[in-house]
Amino acid sequence: MLRRLQLLTAGESHGPMLVGILEGIPAGLPLSAQRDIDPYLARRQGGFGRGGRQRIERDRARIVAGVRLGETLGSPIAVLLENRDFRNWRGVMDPEADLVDPERTRLRRVTTPRPGHADLAGGLKYDRADLRDVLERASARDTAMRVALGAVALRLLRALGVRVLGHVVAIGPVAVRDEALSDLGLDELARRASRSPVYCADGAASALMVEAVREAMRRHDTLGGVVEVRARGLPVGLGSHVDPARRLDARLAAALMAVQAVKGVEIGLGFRGSAMSGRDVHDPIAYEPGPATRRAGGYRRSRNGAGGLEGGTTNGEELVLRVAMKPLSTLTEPLPSVDVETKEPARAAVERTDATAVPALSVVAEAVVGTVLADAVLEKFGGDSLRELKRNLAGYLRQIARHPQPARPAARSGRAPLAPRAAGGRPNLVLVGPPGSGKSTVAEIVARRARAPLYDTDALVRAHAGRPIARIFTEEGEARFRALESQVIGSLPKAQGAVVTTGGGAVLDPANRKTLREGGFVVRLLASPQEILRRLAQREVPMPLRAAAEALSAQAGLAPEEGLHRAVVGLLRAREAAYAEAADASVATDGRSEEEVAEEILRLWEAWAPPQPVGRAPSPTPPEASAPAARWAGD
Repeated sequence: MLRRLQLLTAGESHGPMLVGILEGIPAGLPLSAQRDIDPYLARRQGGFGRGGRQRIERDRARIVAGVRLGETLGSPIAVLLENRDFRNWRGVMDPEADLVDPERTRLRRVTTPRPGHADLAGGLKYDRADLRDVLERASARDTAMRVALGAVALRLLRALGVRVLGHVVAIGPVAVRDEALSDLGLDELARRASRSPVYCADGAASALMVEAVREAMRRHDTLGGVVEVRARGLPVGLGSHVDPARRLDARLAAALMAVQAVKGVEIGLGFRGSAMSGRDVHDPIAYEPGPATRRAGGYRRSRNGAGGLEGGTTNGEELVLRVAMKPLSTLTEPLPSVDVETKEPARAAVERTDATAVPALSVVAEAVVGTVLADAVLEKFGGDSLRELKRNLAGYLRQIARHPQPARPAARSGRAPLAPRAAGGRPNLVLVGPPGSGKSTVAEIVARRARAPLYDTDALVRAHAGRPIARIFTEEGEARFRALESQVIGSLPKAQGAVVTTGGGAVLDPANRKTLREGGFVVRLLASPQEILRRLAQREVPMPLRAAAEALSAQAGLAPEEGLHRAVVGLLRAREAAYAEAADASVATDGRSEEEVAEEILRLWEAWAPPQPVGRAPSPTPPEASAPAARWAGD
């Protein structure tokens, strides 16, 4: 299940203590038992329906190795949990033989196994006549240490911007209403679940669950249920499709099935999806770069039936799992069994029990999922220190933001290879993208740093026509503007090492795309609708976007801001295929300065075609008479 972390627990339910070791957590992680571990232990002990054992124990973690002055050292972390109930079991559960109390040990001896528990199978497997030797270790008391060590893993995930939450969605016959949770974000879900005695975010269902548990108590019975675990902020690419042992869905399911009383795990729609058609199960993909989709490479799903995993790999959506727990095996009115010594019919043994432990399972499952996810993060990004791990994650996010990138000029997504350079020439750098993506400003920075000539096709059209673009649209229409734009693009010099920035719609014409690619390296600037609107608020909205926004506002009676928003979204959708077909590389601009974007573009350009080894850029060959010559950035 775990590939980079190593986790080991030891201890019996009524023994002196539980011991846990977690190896593989990087150095430099702030960690406090009181702040980061004990709250999870308290949640595990809570929840309506728990039994008398929880009134005895007051779990408090004691870190005894791997942490110094509140920070992890990179060495194994050792944690102790004292069993307060051990004082009632001295002479029975002492490790040393000379401390045994024969009479008390005889009275605590277990020879009638409980149906549904490990008692009988374990006794046969390990050749133990006293089945207490089995049930003490098989007890769910062990989950307290798994929660303690899982809390360390969850602390690491939080440091990386990942949040995990477990909550109850069913107890016995009572389940949450889908509509009650459908619009809740993770923070609101956590807030509502924390106010429920059974950790359920649906208030109406919570009350019915409490009553169902009370009824089970009156019948001396137990109830199982279902918990859901969600994880937000996971980057795309954790896990792998290449080997079954590396599939993250398999690793999560195995870890959760290893929790006592768990009998089923589903991811996303799970079993529900088996009765649906593929059209209704699978999640349509869209490209909407921005802060919300940064960890998914700019992609998003319109729904999340896959539960955040495709092909055993995270896809950047929220991870959603559900875990089914059977009713607990110990019944206060026990079922028929057999005495293993006499082989006579007998009633099963009775231990302390809970009417339900489903609320506790939500905490255990959260910790277990957190451990597997932290392991997958360390497998993917490595790092001996938290700082190194964060740096590796940041580098990966930059990489997926500009995917796909050609490794060499010939690898251009099936298009024709880059046109041969002119003698002594270097491919132009061509910037394309929607209005508000920052093309003009970034182009000036790149040209200045590269000491390259700069051509702005919109500026060239204005100079050629002798009037603003808005007047061309108003007086002669968009068709005339597009004709002038194509004429200017056709007159640009090729393979001269120049920087070319285009109007937002220049790539709509296939002939323009072909011309720009001939002797040019085309970079697409990406921006989300929200970022575009923010930038356009500081400048005049260009044509034809302004005309589209005004038309939408007039037709639908929308406020100007809403009309512009819809126009931007429509423009991005309409031009997506043309931008994608034109570009050799893509660079995200949301939340980044123009200097940062320019620096990345320069690196891409130099990797594609290194600059000439001369002291200054070559003199540009001027365009034909229909377009004025370039200007030198910085002159």
